[in-house]
Amino acid sequence: MKKVKATLDIWTADINRHWNRLNLKKQQRYTLYGFVAYTILTIGVVVKVCIDAGSSDKKLSIEHIENPTIDKAALDVKVADSLLFILKKK
Repeated sequence: MKKVKATLDIWTADINRHWNRLNLKKQQRYTLYGFVAYTILTIGVVVKVCIDAGSSDKKLSIEHIENPTIDKAALDVKVADSLLFILKKK
């Protein structure tokens, strides 16, 4: 874990050095690009949520939840209480 932390510290220091070497105009431009990309993604997600919410049938269907692990063919077998089975063995 210490090796990973040391590697990450070196990596972040290297990125920080590269960022500080850029002139102020480029730093501002990259920051603006990042903000624009984040804004576009946010608007896209909000539009998608609005479309999904608007296209719903607005009717809540309540149905029985079935257990996917139980095989329907195996339901014919009666389930015995395992505690009684263990006590009978003793």
